[in-house]
Amino acid sequence: SRTRRQTWELNQTGNWKRDRVDLNGDADYTDGDELDDTRAHNAANELLSRDIDTNASADHTFDYDRVGNMTDDDELYTYEWDAFYRLRKVRNRGDSSLISEYWYNGLGYLVTRHQDTNRSGSVTGTDKKYHTVYDERWRPVATYRGTDSDAKELFVYHNAGASGRGGSDYIDSVVWRDRDDTNTWTGAADGTLEERIYYCQNWRADVVALISPSGDIWERAKYSAYGIPFGMPAGDVDSDGDCDSADATTLSGWVSTSHYDVRGDLNLDGLVNAADVTLRAISQAQLWAEADCPTSATTRATPATSSTGSGGGSITFGIVC
Repeated sequence: SRTRRQTWELNQTGNWKRDRVDLNGDADYTDGDELDDTRAHNAANELLSRDIDTNASADHTFDYDRVGNMTDDDELYTYEWDAFYRLRKVRNRGDSSLISEYWYNGLGYLVTRHQDTNRSGSVTGTDKKYHTVYDERWRPVATYRGTDSDAKELFVYHNAGASGRGGSDYIDSVVWRDRDDTNTWTGAADGTLEERIYYCQNWRADVVALISPSGDIWERAKYSAYGIPFGMPAGDVDSDGDCDSADATTLSGWVSTSHYDVRGDLNLDGLVNAADVTLRAISQAQLWAEADCPTSATTRATPATSSTGSGGGSITFGIVC
């Protein structure tokens, strides 16, 4: 039976007046991670406020500059823009420390980003800058770390059929990504790209799955009616966005009863069996390791997100324990 339900109420210009998320089917929108968000907009269709508990009092009010760029989300960050309306800096609202900084080329494409790569809580001189390289069609094809001469990652794209002149394939969909995984993402590139991930898209060119070279599922992605992605890592058999002990219990039940569910078929061999149990455990261990989580079975690793004031969705920053 269906348990998750999300509904929207719109004003006459299509802005969200109310966004409600029910995760367990009881229709009260007040349980953990559920949402009942009432919004107000101005005549320019800018989001003015959000009442996320619907008590008739705004929990967040937003500030904009004269051209409509958000400058303060009244929750976590302030935003700085250049004269061409491009985001330049994001700062912590509490202490004004730098969270991320961006640079662009003359055509407006993002070429360099400086973010908190060492997880100190702010951007400092010890954090590495990363540079994006584009091809002649302005598609990102490589990422370089600092002054490294070798790339940290490379991207390969689809070509249309008929020797590149056809129209049956979407030419800007990524086929695969190769990544240097020897020294972690922040370490110096050594010229060898050990990790390959294949991207699978649906008919809308949305990425719906990441597949390993051996055919194992690494991650799935689902989308809301408004296109907001929801990531489900390998082993997330209950589709709640994480890989934890609850998934282990569910998967073990499927194996013991010979029940087939594609969410549990991590190696896509048409069976849900002990091999999938092993892959789920590996996935959970990798997620916890990337998040510096303890390996206790009672610890849960979940996506860390922040609401975006104007878009109504969320930005995933990583995993928290």
